[in-house]
Amino acid sequence: MPRPETYRDLSDYDRQGTAVVEIMMTNIPADGSLLASLGTFVTALNMAGLTVNQTYGRISAYLPPTTDELDAALLNAQESWDSAKELYDSCESKPEDNYQARKITNYAKKEGLPLPW
Repeated sequence: MPRPETYRDLSDYDRQGTAVVEIMMTNIPADGSLLASLGTFVTALNMAGLTVNQTYGRISAYLPPTTDELDAALLNAQESWDSAKELYDSCESKPEDNYQARKITNYAKKEGLPLPW
């Protein structure tokens, strides 16, 4: 995966925006009218332009990210990539620091490169 250069290069997580609603489905009673109302609410969230995701028994709704939020996420992704590349390029043996070793290993896998040790 090359260095992130545009918003499209960001992960789905980084592009999802700000969570404003979270509903734990496992905590909702199986009542027909309640579930119908929940469906109406989710439809209204979609119509209002929010992104709605349903995963692991949870419904989450997100406001679209602002340009400033996307710029910050892109800068963060670029700095993380640059840091990992610098560690990889300067590495001659496996670091004793597990965090650095994991960061170098993940970078190498994503870039299709061999481990430097």
